[in-house]
Amino acid sequence: MLSRYLAAAMSHATYELLDDGTFYGEVPPLAGVYANANTLEACREELAEVLEGWVAALSPVSRQDFVRKRRQLGFDGPFAGGRHEYLVRGQVRVRVPNPHEGDIGADLLT
Repeated sequence: MLSRYLAAAMSHATYELLDDGTFYGEVPPLAGVYANANTLEACREELAEVLEGWVAALSPVSRQDFVRKRRQLGFDGPFAGGRHEYLVRGQVRVRVPNPHEGDIGADLLT
């Protein structure tokens, strides 16, 4: 599941050729996930490494804090739906993990 998450996040990556001839890449939805390198391929590789580090640095959060933070970002909900509740902002739908009422952490992505 972690590899699918990383691939999905990387699909949102944007790249730009800078005036100095280097490439800048970022994953806009994720604060602090950016890279700069001499070639586009090197920039992609560095960006993937930064993303992996970003995911590894995630600390557990309570379900209540998870929902509260998304509401601060403009999401509505949570709404009941299948096995998990979800939050909605426009066309974006975010599933609310429920690890049996414990904390939500990066281990849910593995």
